[in-house]
Amino acid sequence: MQLADATATVTRLRRPLEEAGFRTSVRAANVYAAAADPVDVADLDQSLAQLRLAVDELAVLARDYRHAADEADEAAGRYRAAITASGPNRPG
Repeated sequence: MQLADATATVTRLRRPLEEAGFRTSVRAANVYAAAADPVDVADLDQSLAQLRLAVDELAVLARDYRHAADEADEAAGRYRAAITASGPNRPG
């Protein structure tokens, strides 16, 4: 994967990651709200289940981001190595 491909992947994932982060925070708020009312245990259980699903979705996107970052780092390393191997770039 080239650096441009990694950049495209990160760009593609940005919006879904933002949305998943928002959903996760909403689900966490629902858990706190349900926990504040201990009468409705089923609501708390449902809120916790939804939070776990949102966190799992966020984890998948984070792994994709990590993969893109690793690919970009490798591409940048190859680029640096090529520049170093070609010697100093000085005007003649």
